[in-house]
Amino acid sequence: MTERTSIMASRISLIGTFLILVNSVIVAANGSPLVLLSYPVSSVDALLTPNNPLWMSIAFGFRGLAQGPLTLIWIIMAAGNFFLAMLWYLRPERPESKSLLVLIFSILSIFTGGGFIIGLILGVIGGSIGLQPRLSFRETSIIKYSRALRFDKALFNDLKKGTTVGVAWMIILISLLSGLGCSFYMNSLNEIRSSSDAALKILLLGDHVWNNSVLYAAFINIGIGVFKWLFLALLMFLIGTKLMVGNANFNAVTSMISYAYAPVALQIFLPLLHFNEPALSFDWPMAIFFITNLWMIFALIIGAEQLFELPMKKAAGMVILGGTIYWIGIYKVIFPTLKSVEASFEVPGIFFEIQPISIVLILMSVSVILSVLLGVFSKQK
Repeated sequence: MTERTSIMASRISLIGTFLILVNSVIVAANGSPLVLLSYPVSSVDALLTPNNPLWMSIAFGFRGLAQGPLTLIWIIMAAGNFFLAMLWYLRPERPESKSLLVLIFSILSIFTGGGFIIGLILGVIGGSIGLQPRLSFRETSIIKYSRALRFDKALFNDLKKGTTVGVAWMIILISLLSGLGCSFYMNSLNEIRSSSDAALKILLLGDHVWNNSVLYAAFINIGIGVFKWLFLALLMFLIGTKLMVGNANFNAVTSMISYAYAPVALQIFLPLLHFNEPALSFDWPMAIFFITNLWMIFALIIGAEQLFELPMKKAAGMVILGGTIYWIGIYKVIFPTLKSVEASFEVPGIFFEIQPISIVLILMSVSVILSVLLGVFSKQK
């Protein structure tokens, strides 16, 4: 890492840690997390009544962990984090140890709001850059994944000589973050449905439900995430090289899919966002979950277009066909088989359950027809 790159990373961290410190002080003064409501309500029972106008709340922090004596600990940690970032900025050489601590403390700041979320993101970006001292700013992993978030075609084009070493670690991290966010959200959703008192604490006061099942589900999701990553990569590789004219190698395909998965990491913020009915009547948070998965699909299309050197419509057809086979294989074959072998097996996370099987077959037919119309089965570019 050049000194200039280290200074840029330290500046990013400095801004992020300052926001985290401000957020922690406000939470301490307030005595609870900051909760933003789309509009005020007189009773939480009104939120749980169907057919009401859409309502949402965003909680900057976890109520149970941001009250009483604990707030002093968070302020000390936030102040230390800001001091480390300042020290890094003043002495940009050898940033590894300082950047690692900035990264860890920034992640932990989510319990007090993460510097209005923006501070957490900036702290993670700056800290992650500092951990790769031999790479330029643009080539560090976190910046490359941020490029994937904005569909940078040059990034996906550069993956033709990709390897699975670094990206495998990122899939593990993305799966962990997604698993934590989804499990936390589902726990809160179940509590909201169980009693109006729990709904009051979660929806209006920023409370969250924690138990060991959240951590357990997150680690199970790592294994499932890695398997799904390799399964989707195999499908895309076979479709791209056997049905079409692409000549990408398997390592490059796994790298492309890893970067396309980048939006899924944002699901860690699911527990901070809640809706009223009718959104609560679904077993999935409609906003972040749906948007991040749609975001990932678009990234897959851009990645397939660049990696296999295909027209956009063919790349879209490839993702539609591969994604359909992937979904049916995972959720209609593999997971039910595991369930039949081990009755206690529960799939962590959030996913669509489509019944009956006739609907699944209809969707499969539509997928194949769309793939044909988009030219997937044509070997001409």
